[in-house]
Amino acid sequence: VVADRRSQEGVFAMAPQHMVFLNDPDPDIWPSGSFGAVNAGSMELRRCDSTDYCIYVEATQPGQIDVLIDLSDDNNGGTTGSYDANSADVIIAEVIPNTPNASGNYSVCVDWDGRDGTGQLLDPGEVVDRMKIFFTQGVIHFPIFDAEFNVNGFTVENIRPEVPGGTSLPLFFWDDSEISSPPTDPNDVDPPDRPQTQLNGCQGNCRTWDYLSGSYPYGYGNVNTLNTWWFTNRSEVEITQVSIPDYVVIEIGEEMQFTCQGKPITLVGNVAYTSGNTVDCEWTGGTGTFTPDPTDPQATYTPSEDEYLAGSVDLTLAATGDCTPQARTVTYMFTEDFDICGQNLPVEWAYFQVTAEGDDGLLTWGTANELNTHFFEVERAEETGTFTPIGRVDAAGHATDLSRYQYRDKGVVLGASGTISYRLRQVDIDGQFDYSQIVELHLGEGAAASLSLYPNPARESVTLDVSLPFPDQPATLDVVDLQGRVVYQQPLARGQLSIQVSSWAAGAYFVRVQNGGRLLSQKLIVQ
Repeated sequence: VVADRRSQEGVFAMAPQHMVFLNDPDPDIWPSGSFGAVNAGSMELRRCDSTDYCIYVEATQPGQIDVLIDLSDDNNGGTTGSYDANSADVIIAEVIPNTPNASGNYSVCVDWDGRDGTGQLLDPGEVVDRMKIFFTQGVIHFPIFDAEFNVNGFTVENIRPEVPGGTSLPLFFWDDSEISSPPTDPNDVDPPDRPQTQLNGCQGNCRTWDYLSGSYPYGYGNVNTLNTWWFTNRSEVEITQVSIPDYVVIEIGEEMQFTCQGKPITLVGNVAYTSGNTVDCEWTGGTGTFTPDPTDPQATYTPSEDEYLAGSVDLTLAATGDCTPQARTVTYMFTEDFDICGQNLPVEWAYFQVTAEGDDGLLTWGTANELNTHFFEVERAEETGTFTPIGRVDAAGHATDLSRYQYRDKGVVLGASGTISYRLRQVDIDGQFDYSQIVELHLGEGAAASLSLYPNPARESVTLDVSLPFPDQPATLDVVDLQGRVVYQQPLARGQLSIQVSSWAAGAYFVRVQNGGRLLSQKLIVQ
C-alpha cells in the first residue's frame, strides 16, 4: 500500500483505471455507493512475542486504514494528533480485505514490529498517549508526468454520495520521498525546494511545485511521475492511553533432545504471556499421535513407526490467534542408551537368532525380564529392505527369568537365495512398542550365521551365542566402544562364550565377529 502511493523517479509510471465523465452520470446506470465506518470499540493492541504486535481493527465495510502511533506530540517537539516525519511517530497503511468475519464485519490485524520511528523497541507497560485509526474508502491516485511546474495546485470535489461529516472537499496526500533532491548551486539566491511528503493531509490548492530556478532548470516534475492521492471517504477514531502489552514466551527446553526408542515422548512445552496469563497454542509436525491433543503444550506424543525407523522427529510449538509469533522447533533423537532410558524397559532382550531348518526359517529369541508385555510381531524384509508383518507370538506378560520363544517362517528357504532380514516388534499392554535388533538369514554359501548376546544389558558377564558362516575358516571377536577403541579381542570358534564385563565402564559397545569376509555385529549395553 505504501509503495503504491509514492511518486516515482525518472519514469512514466501511471495507468488509467477509472472512467472520466464531463458531468454527473445517470444514477440509474451509475448508482451511488455507500460508506462504512470503523467500529471504535473493536480496536485492540495485541502482542504475540517480543517483536510482533498486532493492531486489530474492525469496520462495517472493506477499505484501507492508516494507523498513526503518535509518540511525538506538543510536549516533545511534535504535533499532537499528526504524523511528524523523522520523529518517534509511526504510521502504517494496510488494506481491510473484502472478506466478512464471523460477525459479518470486516477486519484486519496490522503488523507492527514494536519499535518507534527511531527504531527503539517499546517496553511492556509503557503507555502510548494516543493511537489514531484513519479509515478510508475510494482511494483515487492522480499521477502527473512531464509537468515542469504546478504553482497554483488543484482542487477536487466529491459529487455523490454525500460524504459523512458534510465536507465535499477531500484532503490531499503525497509522498515524494523517493525523488532525489535537486542539486544546489552556491550562487543561487533562491535555491530550489526540496521534495516533500504530506501524510497528514491538506485541503484546497495545496499540492504545488515550482522547481524552475537555479541549477535545476526543468523541475523534477519534468522527468518524474508525481502522485497525489485522496479518498472519497475518510474518518478517524482515536484511542488514548494505550499500554504496551506483555508478550508470549514459548519454551520447549533444549532444541535437540534424546528420547528412548519405541517410547512415547512427554512434551515439555509451555506457552504463556510474560505476565503469566496463558495463551492458546498448538504442536505441529510429525506423523504420530498427540494425547490428549496437539493443543496441550505438555501432551504425550507417540511417534509413528516410520519416525522410529528414521531415528528422529521434529515437532513445532506455536501460539495461535490473530498474530503468530516465531514458532520454536525441537528435534527428538531416538536412542536405546542406558544412561537415558535406564532400566524401565518393558523387555530385556536375551538373544535373537534365525537359522535355516529344512525349507523354513526358524526364529528363536529369549527375554531375561518382561513387564506388561502383550505380544511379539514378527517382521520380515527381503532385498527391498522394507519390513512387513508375517506373524505374531503372545508374550509372557510378566517374567523375571528367561522366557524362550520361537516362530517358524514356513517355506521361506525353498528356492530362495540372498539375504532375508527379520526383526521383532514387542508391543506392551498399553500399546507402546519397541524393536529388537535385526538378524539375517543368508541363503547359499555361509547361510548359517548368527550372533546373539544375553543378558543385554549386562552387569557382570555377557554370553555370546555364535554360529559362524564359514566354520572352517579363522574367526576373531572384538568389542569396541563408541569412540572406536578396542576393549576386548580374542580368536573365536563356533558355540558359546562368556565375557566378564563388570570392570568395564557403563555405556554402549559393539560386539563384532569377523569370519571368512563376513562381519556379524551386535550392540551391547553395560550397566
